[in-house]
Amino acid sequence: MKNILVIFFSFFSFFSCKTESKDNKSITLKKDSIIDKIEVKKNRLLNEEKNSQINVKYLGNFTITLETEATTTGMASLTYSFLISKEEAELKIISYHESLNCDGNYNILEKNNTLELYYNGETEYCKTKEPNFKLKKEGNKFFMKGLGGEATFNEWIEVVKK
Repeated sequence: MKNILVIFFSFFSFFSCKTESKDNKSITLKKDSIIDKIEVKKNRLLNEEKNSQINVKYLGNFTITLETEATTTGMASLTYSFLISKEEAELKIISYHESLNCDGNYNILEKNNTLELYYNGETEYCKTKEPNFKLKKEGNKFFMKGLGGEATFNEWIEVVKK
């Protein structure tokens, strides 16, 4: 009797891991392979969603040079060069009498027809909850917010797309 119960429970356990497909053929399901397939699909969807968020109009190189203040040796200035791809943005700053702040890689996110750039580098004071820069297109022109110093930081300034 004990052997019959063991066989019965073994048989029951074996068939409890099966399901029927639409054509009524039994298929053995393996928990690990299902989880792996779900993870692969989830990762693929997340990548597609991430990549599909960025409108192609924002891809490219955007530059601007701003004069910031007069010094005893000339006008201080900052030249920003943003290279934006589907995955991220890279900022390179050329400076004359200004400190180089927050150049490097940025995460990008499109919201409300505006591209937001969030610093993704090692300099802690550059990391903020709000975007460091915003980019938008109006007509055939592009504008950025977050450039320059106190006088221009909150203004939309026209940038050149190359």
